[in-house]
Amino acid sequence: VAATLSPINDGGELGMLTSANFNTAPGNNQRSATMLAVPGALGSVVANGGDAIVINTPGVIVTLRNLVLLNLSGGTIGAGGLNGITFFDGAALTVEDCEIYGMSGRGVRVFASGAKIVIKKTTVRGNGFRNVTFSGALTVTMDSVHILNSPIAVLVGPGLNMTISNSVIAGGNDVGGAGFGVKAQTDASATVNLAIENSVIRASDTGLAATSDGGATLVAVSRTSIAQNGTGVLTGLSAGGAVIVLNGSTISHNGVAGVDTTAGGVVQTLQNNVMQFNNVNVNGALTPLAAM
Repeated sequence: VAATLSPINDGGELGMLTSANFNTAPGNNQRSATMLAVPGALGSVVANGGDAIVINTPGVIVTLRNLVLLNLSGGTIGAGGLNGITFFDGAALTVEDCEIYGMSGRGVRVFASGAKIVIKKTTVRGNGFRNVTFSGALTVTMDSVHILNSPIAVLVGPGLNMTISNSVIAGGNDVGGAGFGVKAQTDASATVNLAIENSVIRASDTGLAATSDGGATLVAVSRTSIAQNGTGVLTGLSAGGAVIVLNGSTISHNGVAGVDTTAGGVVQTLQNNVMQFNNVNVNGALTPLAAM
């Protein structure tokens, strides 16, 4: 069953009363709106010849709730593939209780400078190029999410202020071992501030990486398990600073190294972390921090 996407362009709240594929062409959101499937209905939004949902209007506030976004038409895997949600411009986006999967490009990609993004109780999985990608002066909160099985599960770009909590990030694997669970990176133009807490990062080529090419990439990790990756924690830079702080976390069962700082950057650690059962617990050096 196919239904038109046009009601979301009228603003307000759009409820889906019956199970349906909600659109058969890209949905271009132009006004603030809430799109939701009511309990008991399956609301699917399909990428069919273009991205499933595109948001590109200044000032709009969009909420997506209880929806499934999927790829109907295939497409070439890579940067030019189909995407689930593309947010070029707008004030805010909330994605709650949704599932986004099977895109040839990205599940979620956001470039809307100044926007506030909330993703909670949502699964993003099996997208061909990236699962979620954020770049620009954004404030991003991800809580109780599962980000699974993509070459890069979470890509955090220049300018972000971002928090990941109570979440599972796994299966960042790519050809030649070049995949990442979480990769935070910046250039000379901006700083990245990323906090990860009460989460699990596992089963990726590299679990968590912080890199810099001129700016500062600052990552704080609290009460988190980083396990069963190739390398658990990696820092690297060509200029600037990449710093990861570990607090009350466990780095274990990583097949190459628990922590690797040999490419540059700094890993600071309080004395309450556990690094055990890795092939090499630390490759490079750690910087101890005294408890405050």
